[in-house]
Amino acid sequence: MVENPNFVERVFFGQAHPISYFFAGFVGSAFVGFIVLYLYKYLGTFAAHNYQEIPPSIVMLVGVSLLTASGLTYSGWLWFGCWNYFRRTKHWLPSLILGCAVAHAGVTLLLVFSFLLFSVQVMPQLNDGLWILGI
Repeated sequence: MVENPNFVERVFFGQAHPISYFFAGFVGSAFVGFIVLYLYKYLGTFAAHNYQEIPPSIVMLVGVSLLTASGLTYSGWLWFGCWNYFRRTKHWLPSLILGCAVAHAGVTLLLVFSFLLFSVQVMPQLNDGLWILGI
């Protein structure tokens, strides 16, 4: 391991303060989710405005894949860190943090599934140049 790990490494290896996991889970995940949805709105707008030059299905496939991968990378980093913290520490608090991480995983995976399902359902409107979340 690294001699002086930074915050990202400390969380990943389960060496961070317990408040860091709650902060990264509640505030950090909300921030990352907001950024993903914000960029998704512009991705759909781009696909709708340029539907004659670039097929919207390709734009949405690439964009949604990148947005989903970035959001799940953050969540995976957090989940793995919570798991490592649970394995390293013998106390009741790691169990609470792991429980929150499992609940976070369930909610996150449900939101990702809904996000992908919405992207598939909106494709017929995008092929006509319409975006229901328009600017």
